[in-house]
Amino acid sequence: MAPDGLAVPLAEIIGALILIALVWILGTFLFRKIWKRSSPAHLQFKEESHQHHGGSGDEDKWTRVANAFVMDWSMLGKNGIGF
Repeated sequence: MAPDGLAVPLAEIIGALILIALVWILGTFLFRKIWKRSSPAHLQFKEESHQHHGGSGDEDKWTRVANAFVMDWSMLGKNGIGF
């Protein structure tokens, strides 16, 4: 007997939710020590190393936007995705 038209998508959705819950629970138990151990060090490093380079005016802002755009496309080109 063939499954009902609605039963298959419903079973896939329920199965996906069960798998998501299992991965979430297993990830919480397996990686809890790693997250707790690395979190404070990461936050401290980020606060110390995060600095905005000052600049004033619209020209400087647009120069930074243009530089970021060029760097993004150059990275894509290095990965073989760019044009």
